[in-house]
Amino acid sequence: MDLSEWVQQCTAEELRGVSERISKAMLKKSKGKSWFTGEYMSPEQVADRLVNGPHTCFFTDVNLVPSPTFGSQYNNAQYGRSQLSWDRLDPTIGYVPGNVVLCCLWFNKLKSSMSTDQMIVCLEKLLEMRNR
Repeated sequence: MDLSEWVQQCTAEELRGVSERISKAMLKKSKGKSWFTGEYMSPEQVADRLVNGPHTCFFTDVNLVPSPTFGSQYNNAQYGRSQLSWDRLDPTIGYVPGNVVLCCLWFNKLKSSMSTDQMIVCLEKLLEMRNR
């Protein structure tokens, strides 16, 4: 079941529970960081993103899927290539609206703490090396 199917089938209570857990996890991940401003995505903003999508990876356009423990952990264990993850476009800014995208867990791990622009440079260099 992909993310859009899950959203269509979930109850309001399930969506609220998942959104609250994800929002709290974002806050927990943010505290103590030099960029933390006290702002982060609220449960309502998380729920809105889950419902309204997009339900594809921001970077790869692959359909995203929730993990078997969706919402129980943030950035769940690796269950597959299209596993849903939340990424910050600019890692020097927190989990705030406008800086957070849905993406594949594998790509999020590959990108690590690079900004989107830094990742583009790395991928361009990789392609350049490969095409030599």
